[in-house]
Amino acid sequence: MISTRLISLKIGIEHRSILSLIDNYKDIFIKMGELKKEKEKTMKGRPFEVYYLNDNQLNFLISILGNSKNTIELKYSVVVNGLKTIHDLKEQVKKGHIYIIKKIDINLYKIGASINPIKRINAISTQSGEFIEKIFISEQCEIYNKIESEIHEEYKNCRNIGEWFKFDNEIVSIVIEEINKKVNRYNKYYKY
Repeated sequence: MISTRLISLKIGIEHRSILSLIDNYKDIFIKMGELKKEKEKTMKGRPFEVYYLNDNQLNFLISILGNSKNTIELKYSVVVNGLKTIHDLKEQVKKGHIYIIKKIDINLYKIGASINPIKRINAISTQSGEFIEKIFISEQCEIYNKIESEIHEEYKNCRNIGEWFKFDNEIVSIVIEEINKKVNRYNKYYKY
């Protein structure tokens, strides 16, 4: 069984839109097996409903979803790569990390996201020809890109250029604490 919440994260469609679609075709979904609905809590503690779908229900849902870029990519995976099971979809939802690096001798920090942060940090150091110090790497999380974007937005007034920010040591500690809170909150509430 796979949660509609995980599906919405994978394809970037609002969860309530997926629930509405399932509700509209509930009789068809039920023909393919039990349609299990449960309440979960958001990171802020508010309850919301999710459906748990079997393989056939998942494949049917994919077939009737609108054609956003992410949905088309998912449909393509089903057709070309033989994505047939819930396990295959779960494998496609990659976990990644948020990292912070610093240019040596100046207070410029990069807040980035990567599935393999060590490899990414080494590539940045090699490409820039500068010495880079690793400051922080978060725990793995499925919404690492979303958290990175939120942090960029929250500290946009400190942005120097691109993903590089001008911070003092106190602000860096606050940023790290904020990233850890977001990752831990997500990992606590959205275990699949």
